[in-house]
Amino acid sequence: MARLRSQSTDIHKCATGVLAVFDRQEPVAVNGRRTWYFDDPGLQYRGDAQANAYLALNHSEEYAGGMHDAETACIRGNLDTILAHMGPKVSVIDLGCGEGRKSRDIANAAQEGGRSVILYAVDINERFLEIALRNGTESGVRTVTVLEDLTDLEAVLRMVDGDGDRFFNVGANFSLFGPEILRKVHGVMSGSDAIYVSVQLNLRDIGEIVRQYSNPTNRDFAFGALAGLGIELDDVVFSPRFNPVESSVEAVFTILNVPKPLSERGVRAGDDIVVGASFKPSLEVFASAVEKYFSGDFFVDQSTGFAGFVGRKRFNIGDKEVLRNAEAGSFKKHP
Repeated sequence: MARLRSQSTDIHKCATGVLAVFDRQEPVAVNGRRTWYFDDPGLQYRGDAQANAYLALNHSEEYAGGMHDAETACIRGNLDTILAHMGPKVSVIDLGCGEGRKSRDIANAAQEGGRSVILYAVDINERFLEIALRNGTESGVRTVTVLEDLTDLEAVLRMVDGDGDRFFNVGANFSLFGPEILRKVHGVMSGSDAIYVSVQLNLRDIGEIVRQYSNPTNRDFAFGALAGLGIELDDVVFSPRFNPVESSVEAVFTILNVPKPLSERGVRAGDDIVVGASFKPSLEVFASAVEKYFSGDFFVDQSTGFAGFVGRKRFNIGDKEVLRNAEAGSFKKHP
């Protein structure tokens, strides 16, 4: 079952959005290099070319082994904890669903446990929604697709008409949107709703994490954000890096030949353009961000460096007391 909200994703509008980003900023120095930031997730994942590049990336050994597979293992290893936050009737809302496999695992487990489940797959790319619909339906879960930007959760929820509680699967989108996505979800949740969020922590060798992002498949995906500006792959050099100030892995293109629309906005040959950033916080920073808005259960897989949280809305978010205390055992740690 598909219910699509119309939304333009043509590449011209994407390119216009890129230019607007350059209009609003001046370059900053990062590691001594002039750097421009175009890391708005709303301008990623659009169009068939980017969708296909992301699908290839998500199935590549270099990236999937350290990211997608690790997050999936984090979910599957903690399904009992996740399901404990669901009532007998639940709408699983997968925000930025991609292929929808992770929420499918959650919805399947909930349904097998006797719950009535509807899975809402939300994304800005119709190709992803087609795959998520197929994956959910083939697994026996009633699935509805919603074509919408994650920045407009009110519009998303107008498409959700299932009975019972709502379970918001933010997943690893925390890495892209940071605490802002938590604030937005908190604002639309009721007291009986629940949220799941996960992140790859800065626990492992950072060089190893950066290498996950350095393969040609990720380059092809990241380059799609610059499509429509007259830039060719031969005009840039792809070199992901870790930004210690922001604690994020940045997808960086050094531009060798600058097209006119960018040169008019001050971009020079040799400048770096960051087209995406993935936040890799410490456990303490992740916990502090989450517990400002929610209370519940954390779990950490030390072997993969992935952490997950499932819980409910805190109503007094101005309260300075937080529930986090890793030393006292409020985190469920896995060897």
